[in-house]
Amino acid sequence: MPVVRRPAVFWLALLVVLLSATACGNAGAGAARPAATASGAEASSATTTATTATTTAKAPSTGASAAVAAEGYAALPQSKTPEGYYVLGDPNAPATMTFYSDFI
Repeated sequence: MPVVRRPAVFWLALLVVLLSATACGNAGAGAARPAATASGAEASSATTTATTATTTAKAPSTGASAAVAAEGYAALPQSKTPEGYYVLGDPNAPATMTFYSDFI
C-alpha cells in the first residue's frame, strides 16, 4: 500500500509547489489595464492624458533622487587601498566594515 501512496504524495506536492509559484506571479499586470468607456475617441484622449501626466510626474522624482544620492556621498572621503581597491569613508573610523566579494 505505501508504494501506491508515494506517487500520489509526489504529485500532490508538485501541484502545491506549482500553484504557489504561479500565485506569486505578476499580480500588477491586471490592474494596469484601462477601463472601457462608451466612446473610442474619449478613451484614446483619456489614455494619452493619463500617460502624459504619469510621465511628467515621474521625471522630477527620478532627477531629484539621483541628486540626493550624489550629495550623500560627496562629503565622504574616497581613497584606494595599497592593493588598489576603492574605499569610501574614513579608513581610521572607530568602526569599519569589510566587504568580501569576488568582484573588483
